[in-house]
Amino acid sequence: MFTTNKEGNSEARDAQLVDFAAKAIYVENLSKAESLLLKVIQNTPATYLYRYVDNGHLVIKFWNSQELNHYRSWQKKQGIEESIVWQKSAYPRAYYFLGFLKIKTNEYQQAIEFLDKGLKIEPSNPKFLLEKAKALVGLNLHQQALRIYDSINQLGPYISKYDIAKALQERGTMLLTLGDIDRAEQTYHQSLNWEADNEIVINQLNKIQELRENKSGRLSSILTTDSHKLKDNATYQSFLEQRYINQFKAEQSSAQTGLAKLKNRAYLLALLSTLLIICTTIVSLFS
Repeated sequence: MFTTNKEGNSEARDAQLVDFAAKAIYVENLSKAESLLLKVIQNTPATYLYRYVDNGHLVIKFWNSQELNHYRSWQKKQGIEESIVWQKSAYPRAYYFLGFLKIKTNEYQQAIEFLDKGLKIEPSNPKFLLEKAKALVGLNLHQQALRIYDSINQLGPYISKYDIAKALQERGTMLLTLGDIDRAEQTYHQSLNWEADNEIVINQLNKIQELRENKSGRLSSILTTDSHKLKDNATYQSFLEQRYINQFKAEQSSAQTGLAKLKNRAYLLALLSTLLIICTTIVSLFS
């Protein structure tokens, strides 16, 4: 199956809008992000192709370079040699981020609706399920969430070790909210088997240990992670295009530099004006 140039160009433009929406989420401009994403999903084609062959090349619409690198690594381990072209994803990511935003605002049912639509057009991506599980937890449907977390347990071309680690991390956090500290601790350790340097999980385990040592401590002190703040979560930051984050930081730096230049210029003009007044006064005294 093939995609037309028109469709490809349209998705490329919409992918840029999704990147801008991700940037808006990063700086907590949620209304701007939602507006952009709602605009994008209106362009979702009736038949969406996540992967297709074009001129002998396999084209896959990965979300980021991490997905691309994992897929290539997986194929290499299977002894498969393919020429892969990365086309930037737009519509699945847009649905994902809309679900993400609705969870931030505790609109869990709406979140599930967006995530299910995204999952329908890209059923191989576990990120929809991971986010849906959080919405189910918000609705107190813990057993349904648990089934999702337990289903993401095996590496595949579209499931990386980070996805499995994330499923275990979120499973551990859910168990903590239910007061099952022992199983939560065990699950967190399993998560570290897949992603040993996950600071969020390490921090949670340290807090659990402190709680065990200080039995007067409160469980609520552990439940402080907010996985909906992208800037504080390295796993979710991988969904963003780093160049847009860097661009935003550069814009901030440029704005600060520009402001400093304006202040210096204003100071110089004020100084020149003062000198001009002094010179005029002196001339008038001697004239």
